[in-house]
Amino acid sequence: MKKLMFVFWGIFICVIMKSCTYSQSIDTRLFVSGIGVDINDDGDYSLYLSYPDISEFSPESSKIKGAGSIDGFGKTFYEAMYDIVSKTKKNIDLDHVKIVVISSKLAKNNNSFCEVLDYLSHNPQISRRIFMCIGDGDSKDFINFKSKSGEDSQIFIEELIEYNSKKNGIKSVTLSNMLDYFSQNKNILIPVLRLNNDKNVMSIKGSYILDNESYIDELNLKNTRVINLLRGDNDKIIYSIPFKSRYIDYESESTKRRINIISNKNMNLELNLNTTIKNCLDPNHIFSYNIMDDLNNNLDNIIKIDCMNLLDRFYKNGIDILNLENYFYKFSPKIWRSEIRRNPNWIEGFSINLNIINNITNTENISF
Repeated sequence: MKKLMFVFWGIFICVIMKSCTYSQSIDTRLFVSGIGVDINDDGDYSLYLSYPDISEFSPESSKIKGAGSIDGFGKTFYEAMYDIVSKTKKNIDLDHVKIVVISSKLAKNNNSFCEVLDYLSHNPQISRRIFMCIGDGDSKDFINFKSKSGEDSQIFIEELIEYNSKKNGIKSVTLSNMLDYFSQNKNILIPVLRLNNDKNVMSIKGSYILDNESYIDELNLKNTRVINLLRGDNDKIIYSIPFKSRYIDYESESTKRRINIISNKNMNLELNLNTTIKNCLDPNHIFSYNIMDDLNNNLDNIIKIDCMNLLDRFYKNGIDILNLENYFYKFSPKIWRSEIRRNPNWIEGFSINLNIINNITNTENISF
């Protein structure tokens, strides 16, 4: 009985001590919700962390006053993080990070970007599901952004990315997506955020193309949608075309992509896109069979021209923008071994025959 009582009291004391330690850790931890990273002209890091203000949080009250932010600086990413620790005298808790904003300047610096990516990928606290994005300018402006609705910047950016991914043809990118793409030698499109001159309105500007952890090029909003359309990554895109001296808005969804190999020897591909066009609005609100037929033809031709212009732009410069090498590796290994692996300049003789097939299902207003 004495031994049992000794064990019981030992366990009880351990539980009490653990509870006390946890209660104290709330005051000694900085719970980070968003991370912004930038570099200066000398290559030194600027790190910005956003966090909820829990200064009035207690067992009696779960009040959160709002959001705060703090910055740190250093010659390395780790040094910038320790600068924040020295200022706050708190342990940095990264378990709740939802968003990472990398400045456009840092994204174009291969060495610095690789160091940041290495830190994020090897830190066990950081989830692989966090959203990755580029800030067009200083990342601190995005971390400190105050929306008109009063939302925390991390929540606003997360909602902005998710909405554009579902409704506007801009695919969201997580840390897991980025690491997977780079490990498979695939390029990836990272959403780019921008602020207006007054820094009180935030939107998606387009995307950066990153390949092998290096910046390749920038795409505007329209061209990002087109590339995602060709990749089969779009849930829905809203577009416009000139028609009878005016413009018609339409939304395309349920895109089906099929790749056929026409010729192995000459690396000729046939890329078929079948899209469903909805809410196609004629400016005159007068429709007939001939007008609808013309509208279909216009859609086919204009979408094809936009797609082919982008494909020519990248493939003629040796950039496999559709990641077709990875496609061949997975689904046509014989062609990959015979035509691609042995020929590092395979893109130079590459050609795509693009077919666009649209189906207009109604002619009403665009629904947002």
